[in-house]
Amino acid sequence: MSFPGTSIWPKHAKSSLEVHSLGVVDFRSAIELQDRIAYEIQGRQDRLGTVLLYETPPVITVGREGSYADFEIEREELSKRLIDVHWLPRGGGSQVHLPGQICVSVILPLERLDLGVVEYRSLLEQSAARACQDMKVAVEVRNSRILSRTGQVGAVGILVKSGVTHYGLTLNVQPNLDLLRMCGTGDDEDRHSSLAADRMKHMPMNGVRESLVRHLTEAFHYETRHWYTGHPLLTRTKKKVHVYS
Repeated sequence: MSFPGTSIWPKHAKSSLEVHSLGVVDFRSAIELQDRIAYEIQGRQDRLGTVLLYETPPVITVGREGSYADFEIEREELSKRLIDVHWLPRGGGSQVHLPGQICVSVILPLERLDLGVVEYRSLLEQSAARACQDMKVAVEVRNSRILSRTGQVGAVGILVKSGVTHYGLTLNVQPNLDLLRMCGTGDDEDRHSSLAADRMKHMPMNGVRESLVRHLTEAFHYETRHWYTGHPLLTRTKKKVHVYS
């Protein structure tokens, strides 16, 4: 897909929410795309926002409140498993990202949406909670962690730079829980879980993505949204990874 003109958006995209489902993509490539889009949005004058939805081969990210102390695995073992560690300026602690988990980068111009950082984070958390409820999983959000009766099923971690939001949230739909436990949850009383584990049944990734985007659209008062597969500026990289059963 290619967009007309020099802009990375079509002409109709002035006050809409542009959603890009990227599939499984290298984490660094997704973040580079996020940063490019955020830079473009920073220079605009309208309400256009973008959501990136993707999964990634196993990586660990460490936020502003995180450290190596969160790891439940030795760094040498991470190297043997070909698992990269990325230190990010987002809020929150350490997280494992892997297939079966939806990563969501939400890129919005807060001032043009008349929102502060606290209200934005609250709306993001509410959207995630409502998507879980649509899947018949009751959750509460505590310290930016999304908790069900079986444990932590997601987390919120954001950065606001030059008035534009970066990063966003993750939801564990049906990932490998053993791999998720390479990092702690930040609370010894909680363990990692997923929507599938909570319901004890298969959960449709497409259904969770659709519900989440619908609630984000409503929460930030976008009248229209446009959904695309991939993104014309996404640069995919090749990397050796372990295949986990």
